[in-house]
Amino acid sequence: MLASLATPRVFFPTIGGRPLGIFVKLGITVPVQLYVGFGCFGAMVASIILSFLYRHQVTVNQDNILKCNRWFQICVMVVNYVLLSNALLPALFTSPDSQLATKIEILRNEPCPAKDLLHPDSYVLQSSVDRLFPYFCGLVVFVGCQCAFMGLHCSWVLFFSTLTTKLSRKTRKMQAKLLVALVAQFAIPTTLCYCPMAYFAITTLVDHYWQFANDVCILIVSTHGLISATCLLLFYDCYLGFIISTGVALCVVMFWYCELQLPLKEGCTNFNCAAPKCYQDYHVVSKTIYSFLNALFSGILCIKLVCLSCAHSKIQKDIRKTNLLSLTDGLSTLTFELLPAMLFTKGIVDFNSIGPVFGVLRQIGRGVEATVMAKLM
Repeated sequence: MLASLATPRVFFPTIGGRPLGIFVKLGITVPVQLYVGFGCFGAMVASIILSFLYRHQVTVNQDNILKCNRWFQICVMVVNYVLLSNALLPALFTSPDSQLATKIEILRNEPCPAKDLLHPDSYVLQSSVDRLFPYFCGLVVFVGCQCAFMGLHCSWVLFFSTLTTKLSRKTRKMQAKLLVALVAQFAIPTTLCYCPMAYFAITTLVDHYWQFANDVCILIVSTHGLISATCLLLFYDCYLGFIISTGVALCVVMFWYCELQLPLKEGCTNFNCAAPKCYQDYHVVSKTIYSFLNALFSGILCIKLVCLSCAHSKIQKDIRKTNLLSLTDGLSTLTFELLPAMLFTKGIVDFNSIGPVFGVLRQIGRGVEATVMAKLM
């Protein structure tokens, strides 16, 4: 969301920035973009807390004092989602009334202001960090304490509390694998979210401006979803071989068979210009095959469910959930990946002039799948 639609470029230590994404062309005001962008970021952080809460509640025993009932878990998640999704509201309500006067004041006081500060799309959220800095530090501590407590308690229950217990070798391996997964679950958001925020806080306190580091931090935060999903897949052996073989095949086709030459020619800013024609054909064919097979098997599942319903057969609850998840995945792939790719390939719709539409559609599809999964689970 942040990377595709808003594409922010922050100006720390100045509490401001400039959006460069699709929202600017659509005429959406910067405060609205800030609220939507930080709302999505807050929802992502709340979802990380949800994953820790789910793992914690699955791990602890029923007689444990920390085993919470369903309503308490729902209340915890509602509080986190509401609080973190609307965390920027105090800053928006206290933002400067005159942007031009605030920018001029910053130019007078800052020894090295941002070059784009006077651009019409640039927006200064706060002229000073004195009032809101403790508030945002409190939010960071609030989130960190929840994740750290649940993560440490899970690691104690799963691994450290059983070190003196005699267990089989297979059980020990499973424990070690769960511990590694837990460490990764804690390390990924810490590295990709907390480290950039720590840099923003430090550079604001010491009043040091380095635009390249600001851009890198935004890039790191925007890759959180991709890296989290990749690490999750790598923990499952059934996916590991497919991921490696697909990645190797892409490199072989692109650089050896299609002879992609680097660096790209000047002025090349889209996929059609960057990728050779043969790789574009390979990309379209492979995506079509994967999406078609996904949709085909989802259709078979749909027919199976209809037949079982007509026969009034009793289906186990877990099997029904699995079938519905597979069906949702197939429909999402068909709607948000296969059909847009076919429209683009046939030239019916030209997406080059309106930004990274495919990326946005994929994110919407993943959001639909995640919503269905959360509802079923």
